[in-house]
Amino acid sequence: MDETGNEWLGGNGLLKSLYGVQRKQYVDGKLLATELANTCFLLGKREEALGLLEEGFARHRLDIVELLSNRNSVALKDEPRYRVLVGKINVPAAWHYPLKIESLWATRRDGAP
Repeated sequence: MDETGNEWLGGNGLLKSLYGVQRKQYVDGKLLATELANTCFLLGKREEALGLLEEGFARHRLDIVELLSNRNSVALKDEPRYRVLVGKINVPAAWHYPLKIESLWATRRDGAP
């Protein structure tokens, strides 16, 4: 088997296997929504990823904010559901991926949170 798992499970074999394990852990309450959502992004499961983020936000999970600076979530920037979620979280645009340190410092100097 090669290091990507292609011989063993084909294509995105290890990633699909990871998804199965993470899904069970999430259902059992042993995994954060953002961790499963990140795997969903990588597998192209955008709807499921958005649902996980919305569910995490509804449960007041702070780890949802972390995903705004994650490069995988940038693919959702034009999704209406994602924009609504980002609006609810209400973080400065400078905190979205790609995270620009200069913008963060400028935001803080201007007095914004």
